[in-house]
Amino acid sequence: MSNERPWYRKPEIIVPAILIILAPIISGIVVLILSPQLPTTPMFKEIGGDTDADGDYEISWESSERAISYILQEDSNPSFTTNPRTVYKGSETQANIYGKSNGDYYYQAKACNKAGESEWSPIRKITVMLSPPLTPTPTPVVTPIPTPTATPPCIIDTMDNTSGWKKYIENGTESSINFTSVPGRIGNATAISYDMKEGGYVSIIKEITPEILSGKEGIKFYYKGSGKPNTLALILVYGDPEYTSFGVVWYSATVRDDWISFEGFFEGSESDTNFRCLWPLENCDHYGGKLDLNYVRAISFAIRNNYEAGDIPGSGMVLIDDVQGICPNK
Repeated sequence: MSNERPWYRKPEIIVPAILIILAPIISGIVVLILSPQLPTTPMFKEIGGDTDADGDYEISWESSERAISYILQEDSNPSFTTNPRTVYKGSETQANIYGKSNGDYYYQAKACNKAGESEWSPIRKITVMLSPPLTPTPTPVVTPIPTPTATPPCIIDTMDNTSGWKKYIENGTESSINFTSVPGRIGNATAISYDMKEGGYVSIIKEITPEILSGKEGIKFYYKGSGKPNTLALILVYGDPEYTSFGVVWYSATVRDDWISFEGFFEGSESDTNFRCLWPLENCDHYGGKLDLNYVRAISFAIRNNYEAGDIPGSGMVLIDDVQGICPNK
């Protein structure tokens, strides 16, 4: 009888065989452990829909595992097929939304890291129903007899106070803005103070009706400013879901020691003083690039940092006063 052990009891055969079998399994486990994984899908802190009464609100979500940054999208359609746009991109788990008009707004978020992006979160809905201003109790007044030759007023906003104005900050730029009433050129003026980062965009915006622009050839306003030079723009905003914007832009113009007037015209020859379609480009094509005052629902003064135009990031202040229509024969 042979004393030789069978092959399956020989370590010199079994050990290498086991190692050959386990090697790819161990390698796969190591790769799985060491390879970067996608972040988990973020979830909004609020469930379902909500109603907002002033057009300014906060959207927040739970932090995701392995997330480095987040993307928040907005659309007027829950299927996100109408005009989805990114309203926030950064590491925070919240975003502030400003200056919304009446309507339904839908939001979805996803988390990102070096491995890629998570799935979109469940949808969050916000319904904006702006509260009407309180109507003061009327007091008896003596109505003067109108003068037949009186000229209709051309004032759009005296800027003596900040009533009706709201601030807007483009998310992701880390810029800031505040505004208050200060002594101005005539009476008071509205002072816009800002801290502008590179590529930043801030503005103040106020709802208006098309009637206030009827019969006018354009808009004129007075301003002066100090601090870092940045781009100033006068913008008219449509009431459509994409907030189609027409404006007149003055590059590196925010610094002026004395009061100066700027004018923007609704129609006429193509020039830098004519309102032109700014955003979004697809809507500019849709409207033929021509301003239609019947669609206007808001007026805005915006400050932007445009590196190519020679703007310089930093803090500054712009005073706006006596916003008026350019009336015929005025």
